[in-house]
Amino acid sequence: MSESPLQPLERFHDELRSLVSTGIETDLGIDGSAARMTDELERIHAAISVRVGLGQTLAAAIGEEATLPPKYRAAAMAWVRFDSPSQVLDAVTTTAERDLALDRAIRVAFWQTAMTLGLVCIGLAFTASWLSPRLDSIYEQLQIEPSWPALWLATVRDSVPLWATAVAFAYLVIIWFGRRSERNWGGWWLHRLPLIRRRQEMIGRARSADFLADWLRHDLPLSDGVRYAGAFVTERTTGTDDAALRLPPLIDWAVTGNVAGEPRWSVLRTVAEVYREMAQRQVVLWFRSVPLLIAIAICGFAVLLYALGVFLPVIALLEDCIVEGVH
Repeated sequence: MSESPLQPLERFHDELRSLVSTGIETDLGIDGSAARMTDELERIHAAISVRVGLGQTLAAAIGEEATLPPKYRAAAMAWVRFDSPSQVLDAVTTTAERDLALDRAIRVAFWQTAMTLGLVCIGLAFTASWLSPRLDSIYEQLQIEPSWPALWLATVRDSVPLWATAVAFAYLVIIWFGRRSERNWGGWWLHRLPLIRRRQEMIGRARSADFLADWLRHDLPLSDGVRYAGAFVTERTTGTDDAALRLPPLIDWAVTGNVAGEPRWSVLRTVAEVYREMAQRQVVLWFRSVPLLIAIAICGFAVLLYALGVFLPVIALLEDCIVEGVH
């Protein structure tokens, strides 16, 4: 029995569903949950089926169907044209080994900070409950007004039930959210921190170069390859054609410059590796140093406040005692 023209597309969709079901995030220009992904893939399948039923080839149907998200179109075209499933799936997933390393670094730094802040809160509650009444008693015996640090510590003591309950509730919410959330923490930060956004841009360029390398290696038209590869990068022209691509410098050189007789697809492979190295340099600082430094800064500040909360009332009391003794 001959294979259905739509079978490659169906295999592609099955692989995408498998990725989503295992919790691996994909970047296909389709927003929403796993259910949303399934609905969108069904809609795309139906639209492509109509075109194939009218006599178009699968590749032509994918290229001409206007409702397809650009990244999905590029990935589906690569799946159909290149017969390299692992490379295509790698290009559409956002959870990679380096992302997991960043995710672990952020998690460790976060929990270290949370534990330290929790210990500071417990220490402050204990100190306020034990020390503040004794300070009040001494000031009462001296018959002088308490200093502002002593008044502050008394306020902390009186409000322990309120803020301790709020802190405990906040911890429970954070733990619940951390366990329930399907979102990769590192992936969430990737879209918000400047250096990491730059890293994502470099990865997009690398994927674009890889796509063009495969496209040219199969002797397909460069203009079509550039149009599809543009889905992986963010730099676009300001013209009326939304699919038009302003090629990043290295890719532009690889497809239009003098490459000394080397196959352009081979040069594009090298360009992709260069962009990946640039992406790696962007993220090394973050997942090795920055989360830890931020945690140290927050914890250090919290411990300093705790120390001041303990020692300032005592120091102020000693000063008041000295002044009272002089008088």
